[in-house]
Amino acid sequence: MRPRLALHLAALVLPVAAVVATLVVLDGRLSIGGGGGTALRDTGCFCLAAVVAAQIAAALGAPLLLRAESRWLVPLAVGFGMALLTHALFAPLSLLFIALAGDGISMKELIQGSPVIALVSAVFVGWLSAPLTMAASVFVDRLRRRELARAAV
Repeated sequence: MRPRLALHLAALVLPVAAVVATLVVLDGRLSIGGGGGTALRDTGCFCLAAVVAAQIAAALGAPLLLRAESRWLVPLAVGFGMALLTHALFAPLSLLFIALAGDGISMKELIQGSPVIALVSAVFVGWLSAPLTMAASVFVDRLRRRELARAAV
């Protein structure tokens, strides 16, 4: 149970850190004021979308990761796959949450904007999120192996 919990904890912390760090780097600071709170609302929508996308990717990747026989190759591949899936899911989820928050995004804009946002997400954050997700996958695999070794004694 602990390895899966560690995976989902990483899928909670890493996306929020990535969104906040990206917004700080792109804007020079985290804009909370101005525009009637829209920057804070959009930041919240991005964080929520990133966390939901990462949790879905972790839930789909966990069965593969927790049954892996390889010590390096499978955990690295599963981690990379979870990172790619997170970026792919982040785009439509962020637009959907922004639309639900009242910014009036149409379904056409959601469909057209998703690939662009996924690409921007992968370019700006993927260079860091993919290796971190891969490292988290290897850590979870090591934790699982340690637990199995303890249970065998």
